[in-house]
Amino acid sequence: MRPIRKQYLYDAINFLENSEKKVGKIMLKTLYSMVRHAIERGFDPFRVFIHGFVIGKTMRFKGIRYHAKGKSGR
Repeated sequence: MRPIRKQYLYDAINFLENSEKKVGKIMLKTLYSMVRHAIERGFDPFRVFIHGFVIGKTMRFKGIRYHAKGKSGR
């Protein structure tokens, strides 16, 4: 989904509608809700720009460093 980064919202929607990837169909729902949200907030949806995104439900852990005597730190 790297090609939709740094694009306008409707360009990204057009790209994902023509994509055959599974994540594209999930992202489309999010982008359509983003259009509705932009209209409700008074923004012009044609000027909304996608800066970045986070995909996945995995929990992110900070690294743990183990020290002597059973102590640890981040």
